Amino acid sequence: MAITTLLKQDSHVRKLRQMLRNGSYNINTREFIRELEHLHSIRLSRRLQVTDVINRFQGRYMRTVLQNQATRSRSVTIKMRCFRTQAKLKRHLDDLVKYLMATYGEQLRRTAGTKSERENVIRSVFGKAENIQEELTTAMAIADMLIDDLDQNGWTNQRIIDMVKILQERGKQF
Repeated sequence: MAITTLLKQDSHVRKLRQMLRNGSYNINTREFIRELEHLHSIRLSRRLQVTDVINRFQGRYMRTVLQNQATRSRSVTIKMRCFRTQAKLKRHLDDLVKYLMATYGEQLRRTAGTKSERENVIRSVFGKAENIQEELTTAMAIADMLIDDLDQNGWTNQRIIDMVKILQERGKQF
């Protein structure tokens, strides 16, 4: 019997597959990614013009800053949820790899020489779990990009506010 077949028949691997079918560790990363992309596309700061600063400074900037903060907060929430799910799944998979290495060590050594090769054979039977981890990593990376962009935008907004203060001190009106 092939080692992968043997591993797939193990009760712990079957339990993992059942948990994945039942939605354990499964969050809608595609929806999170769509939401993050949408939040990025509708940001007021993406459409600010010089005339907004000159003619509608206070109201426009207040709405922009508040929207950026709400967007950043939602992005962090999404990232936290993905991170928690990924960490929980990683712990489960790492424990399962250790168990399978101990239980099927002899059979695995006949098939794969090095420890990393044996781990790769084991991880090959996880299938969907590995895909979920990749999706979670992608969603967290997109959230990071948006958070970084929002932080950079905060610095830009502060520079504009500093510029307006200097201009007002010199007698220019907005």
